[in-house]
Amino acid sequence: MSIEIELNTNDCQVQSRKVNGKNGPREIHEQRAYFHTGGAYPTPFNLSLRDPSQAYPSGKYTLDPSSFQVNGYGGLELNRFEIRLVPIKPSSLKATGS
Repeated sequence: MSIEIELNTNDCQVQSRKVNGKNGPREIHEQRAYFHTGGAYPTPFNLSLRDPSQAYPSGKYTLDPSSFQVNGYGGLELNRFEIRLVPIKPSSLKATGS
């Protein structure tokens, strides 16, 4: 089973906003995405983007291995600022039962 993330055409438009950070004001860019956990409904979350031009089109994705990092304690974690998605091919969806 693989991790499935979905962006749908209804709400995957990039949302940008300005925030005050430690180093002064900056702009944040996000897309609304849905994480399929195996339950009846997917869990919505905001997918951070460095730049609006990096927006993902609607579709089904999985996490690229480069989205993970080893933390200071030697544990594996998701790098929330560097999440990268890889499209899931339709034949892969049938094989996993999605």
